[in-house]
Amino acid sequence: MFALGFFSWNLKLGGIPVLSLLDSHQTVVYAYTSEAQTLDPALAKDPQSAKLISCIYEGLVRYKPGTLDIEPALASDWKISKDGLTYTFNLKKNILFHDGTPFRAQAVKYSIERQTKKGIASYYYDLVFGPLREVKVIDDYTVKLVLSKPYAPLLRNLAMPYAAPVVSPSAAEKYGSAFGVNPTGTGPYILLDWDKDISISLAVNPFYREPGPEVKKLIFKVIPQTGQRLTALLNGDVHLADGFTQLNTLLFKQRNIPYQTTVSNDVSYLGFYVNKPPFNNIKLRRAISMAINRGEKGDTGQLAINNENILPPGVCGFEKNFKLYGYDPEKSIQILNDTVGNGFSFELITYLDQRPYNDTGGEPLAKFIQDQLAQVNIKVRIKTYNWEKYKRALLNQEGDAFLYGWISDSGDPDDFLYHQFGGKLNESGLNIFHYNNEAVNSLLEEGRSSCDLEQRQNIYARVQRLILSDAPLVPLNHGINILAVSPVIKNCILQRNGTCFLNRLN
Repeated sequence: MFALGFFSWNLKLGGIPVLSLLDSHQTVVYAYTSEAQTLDPALAKDPQSAKLISCIYEGLVRYKPGTLDIEPALASDWKISKDGLTYTFNLKKNILFHDGTPFRAQAVKYSIERQTKKGIASYYYDLVFGPLREVKVIDDYTVKLVLSKPYAPLLRNLAMPYAAPVVSPSAAEKYGSAFGVNPTGTGPYILLDWDKDISISLAVNPFYREPGPEVKKLIFKVIPQTGQRLTALLNGDVHLADGFTQLNTLLFKQRNIPYQTTVSNDVSYLGFYVNKPPFNNIKLRRAISMAINRGEKGDTGQLAINNENILPPGVCGFEKNFKLYGYDPEKSIQILNDTVGNGFSFELITYLDQRPYNDTGGEPLAKFIQDQLAQVNIKVRIKTYNWEKYKRALLNQEGDAFLYGWISDSGDPDDFLYHQFGGKLNESGLNIFHYNNEAVNSLLEEGRSSCDLEQRQNIYARVQRLILSDAPLVPLNHGINILAVSPVIKNCILQRNGTCFLNRLN
């Protein structure tokens, strides 16, 4: 670690004043677009809260930095029973919560079970823990999670920043409903100050067991406007900043500002209501899939990976170079002529807002689809909504087709495929397509039951092919997370879920 105080004011790295980047107190400022809603992992459900929760708490396991692989966190190791019903975790010793109380197996049990108590309405509990039947404390450093049926996504779910982190039982009981502003975990940072709607300041946990951060203070500062975040970055007032688009990265390159990218755990798509006309006709759905040239989508300004997979690269079941229909406008026209004749039209509904999987907003994307389909003589009428009204419109099945997307918090294929396409979820509001295929349903249950990675890869590749053969959707792209990083910042790793691994920040 070098002493930044020795640098002169005029010295610059990447066009940014060095001395303003980190003062003698070793403070790092992270600019994000909106404030965290809560620092209680049982209640959190927004991505901004997740960024801070990832710094303050730890779970039994975590994502290996920059990947979707799982590695130990508070657990030293684990064993899964042959029937897939029991997960036994051996816990690391000599770990303290921020309030000085010891981390033991009882804290794991408490952290899980508090989410089922009256007054704690955990949004993510069911997703994370699935068919959890019982949490058994074997001794101070051994805990068992007993399931009612096998649930292969569990390990990856336990790495999520929602519901899964372990909290201090003493602090949670002490603060009750105010625990969200008095967070107490075992992570590398401790809450120092919360200036509402302005910033949240964290101090480094001096008792952190691993090689921890080499800075003293980490401030998450709310800067909603992209231009203001860019200015703050260029002036050296902030050192890490997110919420950027492809156009912003052009400026980063011009000004020699380093930045990191990761593929997002998401998918953007054109979807169809398959339970009502006109798109209860599979031939129409296939014809439209063939008429859209994903390779031209870059014209909308979206920084994205365009392919025909529902699953993003790196997710189990993803197939590189996968093509089912491909871009074939001539065949599309032939199918349309044979099915509905010339002059087919439909209503496409869309959101106005930007989304993580579509940073240009829904209307430009809808116009792209409109232009593409006009080339095969399909007339598309576009109707737009604000985000909250749009979600209601989807539940009411307004329009004939829709633009939407899915953001996975775990990166497990089950989260992408079971929740969106499982026939059992037609009435839940998650399966917006109202899609139901018994072969797909059976494979999805099989995928949930197998902990064998190779077997799951084969299962979910088959599931994708079956779904896309039925064409309830046209996958368009997977988004990209972008983080601007000051040249003097080291050991900051952008994660697939949009959080950052800052445990060893210096």
